[in-house]
Amino acid sequence: DDAHDDSEENPSTIAGVDVNLKVASQNVFKVKAINQLGANVYDILKHEKLVLSLAAIQALEKRLS
Repeated sequence: DDAHDDSEENPSTIAGVDVNLKVASQNVFKVKAINQLGANVYDILKHEKLVLSLAAIQALEKRLS
């Protein structure tokens, strides 16, 4: 299942987010990189653009429906 529990960390992720993406996003104004467990309705509606993986969309659908 691609929408696995992100509590299982591996050395290339921080809170379920790729290390390179997390570090790079910290240098860009108004960019927030989070895993699907950290996403909430406020974050989704607040931002004009979202970039989501298919697994994140499926997990959010399951969690928020």
